[in-house]
Amino acid sequence: GFPCVRGIAECTSKRIGIIHFDRHIDCQEKDLDERMHTTPWYWATNLPNVSPKNLVQLGIGGWQVPLYGVAEARKRGTNVLTIDDIE
Repeated sequence: GFPCVRGIAECTSKRIGIIHFDRHIDCQEKDLDERMHTTPWYWATNLPNVSPKNLVQLGIGGWQVPLYGVAEARKRGTNVLTIDDIE
């Protein structure tokens, strides 16, 4: 996800939105002290024309969702619809 968004962001000055379908929130800064597979939307929404408010995450839920990612999404104004919201 992050490399694709970065590539698009480098080619335009327009605002970019992301629709993310997953059970995992993927927007925490670090996972085990490194940038791993659970962090792409944190880094993508740090790009100048990719606001966290233009990130919509659908289907988030389950015991695997890191609480750090949930807290970060709330702090940054990310739109999150849990699996319960969808059902």
